[in-house]
This record gives sequence, C-alpha cells and structure tokens, in this order.
Amino acid sequence: MSDFKAALAAARAAVPDTETIGVSLGDQLVTLKFKALPSTEWTAITGVHPPRPENPLDMNYGYNWHASADDAAVLSVVRVEDGNDVPFEHSDATDGTEAVDEWAELLSFLSSPDLTQIRNAVWGLNEFAPGARTEALKKASTVNLRRKRV
Repeated sequence: MSDFKAALAAARAAVPDTETIGVSLGDQLVTLKFKALPSTEWTAITGVHPPRPENPLDMNYGYNWHASADDAAVLSVVRVEDGNDVPFEHSDATDGTEAVDEWAELLSFLSSPDLTQIRNAVWGLNEFAPGARTEALKKASTVNLRRKRV
C-alpha cells in the first residue's frame, strides 16, 4: 500500500479534534465540547463572512473570524454531563409548541470572556491547529530531506 493510501485510510479513521472548555451559567460551570468541522463546512462558513475592515486577523485570513466561529460553534458543540456528550435541543415552533433553542439561550447568558473562549476554541480547531500541523509537517519534511543528503 502506498504512503498516500495509508495516510488517507488513517485520516478516514481519525476522530475529529475536540476541545473542551468550561463556561459559567449563573453559579454553575457548564462543560462544552467542540469538534473540528470538515474543512468543506468550515470554508463554506468563512466564505459568507467577509473580513471586517481594520481588523488585522480578519484581513490576514480573509474572513470575519468572530462570525465564522459563531456559526461553526452551533454545528460542533455538545455539553458534557456526567461524562456523556449531550446535544443542545433545537426545534422550531409547530402546532402550538414553542420553539426551543438551548444554544441561543445559553449564549444570551454568557459573559464576554466566555464567548471569547468559545470563539477561540472553535477558530483554533478549524483554522489554527490544521495550519500549524501542516507547517510542522513541512518543517519535518525539510529536516528529513537535509538529513538524507548528508
């Protein structure tokens, strides 16, 4: 089997990267777990959020990272209760039932530092970490090439 095929098989079998953080909800700590999205989903999200002028990070990456992280968060979050991943409830209002959006409700009570922590986690999983892995592999490849030549 080729190295490429082995790498592709390993990538298919891999569990997405996750990051777990704690946020405060009143006097309770709520544990949230975010998973990395497939790159096609992440780039689709970033594609609809143009960069904010005068924001260096936005201008560097070519999209509004706050809005992108917010949209990606709702797709990738679960809360952790007693060691189990619990999805947030979401349903539209139908035939006399009220709409439910637990994630939106939680967001309305979060502090600014907690919201920033969420955005950083989501952006890190979907943009920073994959880029850093690629750069590390490039550097390792260059080092290995230099060693083989000696």
